Amino acid sequence: MNLDDKDKRLISILQKDIPLESRPFKNIGEIVGLDEEEVVDKIRKMSDNGVLKRLAPLLHHRKAGFEANGMVVWQVPRDREDEAGLKLSQYDEVSHCYLRETGPEWKYNLYSMVHTVSEDELEKRVKEMAEEIQPEDYAILRSTEELKKTSLKYFSLL
Repeated sequence: MNLDDKDKRLISILQKDIPLESRPFKNIGEIVGLDEEEVVDKIRKMSDNGVLKRLAPLLHHRKAGFEANGMVVWQVPRDREDEAGLKLSQYDEVSHCYLRETGPEWKYNLYSMVHTVSEDELEKRVKEMAEEIQPEDYAILRSTEELKKTSLKYFSLL
């Protein structure tokens, strides 16, 4: 899909916070130079063509009461990676789940970011996940400080 200037302007707006109002796409259209129906149509086309992955709210997990989180690194046999990743991705507490390459000094190939309301809950849920996917090994890498939390900006036209 080739993106024209209006597409790029629309993307530059959609990658920012969308105001909570009754007709946000109408107001976005006024900025981009489209009517509300054209904005919705462009969003659908970008979604159908795989250009736009999703429109989703961003939860600031600490403000919402999720005080404990950790990147859980799993060592899973190659022939069970997809199965284990699919199972982990089904947990509500998992916000990210990725397969990564291993190295001579790093054996973990599956990563899942887990958010819970307490450290005890984090330990409990990770143990449940381990029982379900049966990894060869795993470790919880706890966050100590949030240094940056932003989404990637593809176009900065506005």
